[in-house]
Amino acid sequence: MLLRNLVLRNFRCFEQMEASFGPGLNLVIGPNARGKTSLLEGVCVLLRLQSPRAARLGEVIRYGQRGLVADGYFDRLHLQFYYGLSRKKLALDGVEQKDGSEYLSAARVVWFGNGDMELVSGEETSVGGSWILWGRRWMRDTAEFCGSMSGVCVRGICCCVRRRYGGPR
Repeated sequence: MLLRNLVLRNFRCFEQMEASFGPGLNLVIGPNARGKTSLLEGVCVLLRLQSPRAARLGEVIRYGQRGLVADGYFDRLHLQFYYGLSRKKLALDGVEQKDGSEYLSAARVVWFGNGDMELVSGEETSVGGSWILWGRRWMRDTAEFCGSMSGVCVRGICCCVRRRYGGPR
């Protein structure tokens, strides 16, 4: 399954932005401060209805605007999300959704940001007298564990495990 198209309106620095994605590897390149990370954040907002960079969606609405729109095609499904300070609207294939359960089950996305680099660099920590390797091996094991769990975000599990056992932050 593939995100084929993304349209963002009044989202962070974008008045309107449209991107199309093809099969295989898609690279987002460009000069600093032009919206590359915001585009990726927009993917998360469309597919998960939340931002990995902001505590509240109101923070990602373009300055001076009342709401944002994230619209796109994931495989053959048309996903539409409107978020305003006073209301929110979800639609799946043009049908308004009363709750987000069916909408959220349509696609999966995992955000891996700069703050998660310790998962790759490999850091050891002691928990209850036992040494635990945090890094590639732990991330691989966690990803394998989560692979059979539908809709589970590896990042979310990593954060929960780190909070509980005091791993690297």
